[in-house]
Amino acid sequence: MTLFSLSLPRLARVASAIAVAALLGMPVHSAAAAASGWIVDPAKSTVGFTATQAGKPFTGTFNGFEADITFDPADMNAGNVDVVFDTTKIETGDAQKDANLPAPNWFNAKAHPMATFTASSFTKTGDDSYEAKGELTIRDIAKPVTLPFTLTVDGNSAKMSGKTTVKRTDFGLGTGVPVEMIGDDVIVTISLTATR
Repeated sequence: MTLFSLSLPRLARVASAIAVAALLGMPVHSAAAAASGWIVDPAKSTVGFTATQAGKPFTGTFNGFEADITFDPADMNAGNVDVVFDTTKIETGDAQKDANLPAPNWFNAKAHPMATFTASSFTKTGDDSYEAKGELTIRDIAKPVTLPFTLTVDGNSAKMSGKTTVKRTDFGLGTGVPVEMIGDDVIVTISLTATR
């Protein structure tokens, strides 16, 4: 039996009809999710990142994302992770950064409004801890990424948390911006909470 299966409808199908904020509040609709009864809690789920400017960390959040995750520790070969995040809706709490990040030399959000992480290869690394080996695609540039994550199920609540580090220059982010100004290493975080 699948222990954790959750989904949000494809951004591409509804972005023109409703705001991303409304999308995050919609219930799960996939057959797998319906069978398991899990529904994402958008107030407790985030996709974000931590980067550095002049050596000082700052954080950002993608305010539009969807996650489709099916995972059973007893049958990891059948697991699948598919996360899509909207590069046009990024907030850092700094107006200048928020204005610059969608620009052509960063996420180029007009040409590449979505980025993805997909994985179907999993290994167990400890109690409630695993690794997903997959691919992160930003600006149509795909790179292999290993995402360590934890999964805990407590009664009617399930929580998945993952974190990995990537290099922004691998994806063409910040073209012309020296790494001494904006660091190359970026920590990507995914935290999803679902209830039934």
